Amino acid sequence: MALNMFGLDLQIDHEKCTRCGICVRACPVGVLTLVENNDEK
Repeated sequence: MALNMFGLDLQIDHEKCTRCGICVRACPVGVLTLVENNDEK
């Protein structure tokens, strides 16, 4: 799983991220967003 939550602290493992958006919905303060990364090769 790419998302680990410890109280209000979210840790995201970017290597496991599938861009599903669960972290955005789980963020307790609503500050996370998904953005396009055009630098990927």
